[in-house]
Amino acid sequence: MEDERYPIVILYNKIPAGFFVFHGWEGVKAYSINKDAILLRTYSVNVSFQGKGIAKNSIKLLPSFVKEHFPHKNEIILAVNHNNKIAQHVYQRGGIKDKGIRVMGRKGELFILHMEL
Repeated sequence: MEDERYPIVILYNKIPAGFFVFHGWEGVKAYSINKDAILLRTYSVNVSFQGKGIAKNSIKLLPSFVKEHFPHKNEIILAVNHNNKIAQHVYQRGGIKDKGIRVMGRKGELFILHMEL
């Protein structure tokens, strides 16, 4: 179902500082055959909040958040542009792994990253 999109706001001292969307199977299937995975998409932290550890800390909180709100999911998947080295670094520091899977996106090659739960 296309309506399996769940927008999430990242708060910093009770102020909105970032945003992302979890997307169910309709989003996952372009990158994985795991029907128990959930796709993390459109992850961003507002420029004025960058450099405060918000991205790293919010990514480290993802497993417990998913286990609480999506208990049937066993993996988080995300796609990141191969040119976006900063995002790749932040995701990997947060525990998201690169298993070497690549796909072509609208703007070029995407790295498919994984976090097992």
